[in-house]
Amino acid sequence: MNSTTDLDDDFRLCEEEFSRVTENKPKHFPVSKYSQRDRVIVLVWHFAGIIENSGFAGVLGRDSPGDPDFKLLGKAFSTIGCGELIGNVANQFPDSAIPSNRLDRVKYWDTIDESVRVGLNKAFWDAEDEITRKLALFIRTKN
Repeated sequence: MNSTTDLDDDFRLCEEEFSRVTENKPKHFPVSKYSQRDRVIVLVWHFAGIIENSGFAGVLGRDSPGDPDFKLLGKAFSTIGCGELIGNVANQFPDSAIPSNRLDRVKYWDTIDESVRVGLNKAFWDAEDEITRKLALFIRTKN
């Protein structure tokens, strides 16, 4: 198997497991109510998709039921070995704490130097394949 095929298999596994875990849950089911294993899958896969499409502004501009300050998101990414991607964003906020109020998050994010915001997004986008591989490994080892 070549690495492209492996990555395709990893992507498919992550997509299928995310769908399985979320299929019988309401749309805005609080992430804090998932088991620890399923929470990692839901947070990493769901928010990776948002960040891939609209950067961190897309995540910070929305509410996360059950995780208003994105601490569980940071823990989920740390669990798969990619915590620095979220931690580096949190470090931009006072006391390295992302505000739980959406409007406060967005307002503060917009004050951060554009080159810093672009760099944080680029670092995430450059790690997309690694995130997929690591989440797939997590799924395989936590079954």
